[in-house]
Amino acid sequence: SAYWVCAYANNQWDLGSEVVCELLETSFSKALELSVGTLSVVDKQAKCFTRVWCGFEIAATFTSGKRLWDVATVNQEGAAVVVSDGTSFQDEVAGRTGDYRLHLGGPAGHKADRERRFPLALAEKALEIRVQRCEASNEDDRRRILNHICGQDVSKPILDAHNAYDAFNNRLHGVFAVALYRQVLDSKDNRRLYQSLHDCLRSSGISNVDLCLAACPSFRDQEAARLCEVLPRECRRLSLCCNACPISDEAVAHIGKAVADMSELEHLTVELAQCLIDDGGLAALAESCANLGMLCDMVLDLSGVRL
Repeated sequence: SAYWVCAYANNQWDLGSEVVCELLETSFSKALELSVGTLSVVDKQAKCFTRVWCGFEIAATFTSGKRLWDVATVNQEGAAVVVSDGTSFQDEVAGRTGDYRLHLGGPAGHKADRERRFPLALAEKALEIRVQRCEASNEDDRRRILNHICGQDVSKPILDAHNAYDAFNNRLHGVFAVALYRQVLDSKDNRRLYQSLHDCLRSSGISNVDLCLAACPSFRDQEAARLCEVLPRECRRLSLCCNACPISDEAVAHIGKAVADMSELEHLTVELAQCLIDDGGLAALAESCANLGMLCDMVLDLSGVRL
């Protein structure tokens, strides 16, 4: 794959000459237009999330509606970790073999295991990001970018608050909340972060939620209830893999209740292989889906369930 790197493509000793034109005519925007997505490479201090040009690139990725956003860093063991927008080629290959293929969520399960190595300390910093607080070497750049995000004249004074700021922040936090949910649930020793993830999911507004919790001993009925309370109602695509989790009909009913409120839901996947459930939970789920007018397809995995 080919990558466009702003630090190499722009003269870092004379950035002013690189960004004198309209934002949408800058090299940043032109590169984004040609790309399939954006990769944020994050250091230990998460500096990229404090820089307004990085915020501009992420915002442009979000608003395009078609580009991917991946986040890469290095963990304490010195290994690269990537939170990817969807499954990677590696996930697709490894996820169709062995236990992943049988009951651990397939490619999505492999993705979840891979992303569990993302440093939690760095994730906490990501959840604190506020684009309106981002900095720039040139204050004019900061003003132009923040006004562009808000959809107002770039020459106007910077707004302290705006719905567009909230939408950007909430979506970024939501992406991390989904990617880190399993890791935080397994750790059990950071309840504050666990609560923060729920808060982020509730306000995220993200339309695509793919959560693989296969064989997670910590995901019980109580946790399922908490999760279902905060799943974004704007979901168009929801995939929940609960294979081999210690849940009952109560959890399935909670999933159904959450789904019933997703009026724009188009694609639904619920995997319940090897769970101790019976007809009661499934009936509640089926009833909840009956009035979803936008639903195009539904996949329900009941492998190994004794009905």
